Amino acid sequence: MKKSILTFLFFLFFSLPNGFGQTSVQKNPNSTLNLAVSKQREITNDEIIYRVEPDNQTLSAHENKKLKWKTNIIEVCGKPEVGKAEIRIIKLNGEKIQVIFGKHNFAEVQIETGKTKFLGAD
Repeated sequence: MKKSILTFLFFLFFSLPNGFGQTSVQKNPNSTLNLAVSKQREITNDEIIYRVEPDNQTLSAHENKKLKWKTNIIEVCGKPEVGKAEIRIIKLNGEKIQVIFGKHNFAEVQIETGKTKFLGAD
């Protein structure tokens, strides 16, 4: 029961334009990148470019045309049980980037350091 409630809340968080219960204004209106519907591979915020690399598993940050950090989501979090082992959606949210990979797996990446944390799967 708890797992289904958490899954529902997580779904709401990722599906609402500014997240559940948030009123802050994003500096970049294109703060969500859905690779399933867009050919775009990067989003920009505060002159930092966040890019999904061609392997569809690695997320990188570039500042002043220099690599700031790089993290392979699949290596850090593990292969998903359902869906392809690739990033599907990234969303800038404050000091973190939320990542959906596989079919129903979730991770977050610290914007400053690239430190990646697996949040779970539904």
